Amino acid sequence: MCSDAKDVAQYLAGLPEDRRSAVEAVREVILQHLPDGYEEAMNWGMIAYQVPLSLTRTRTTAGHSCMLRSLPKSTTWLCT
Repeated sequence: MCSDAKDVAQYLAGLPEDRRSAVEAVREVILQHLPDGYEEAMNWGMIAYQVPLSLTRTRTTAGHSCMLRSLPKSTTWLCT
């Protein structure tokens, strides 16, 4: 369910009770197994789990800032 919620608590509060219970159960399992460094956030109108940019940014030899993005079936370096 896509939402305009600003945080996870607001998102969960806006769900119908039957969906909230199911999402909270799945969320609990995810949070128990979330790797160190990942954080829970609201992105694209839903709960997302991400690695903070501070952990993924690196500098190239030319001084550009790069970020490793892992997407389903691909990994991409975005450099600026």
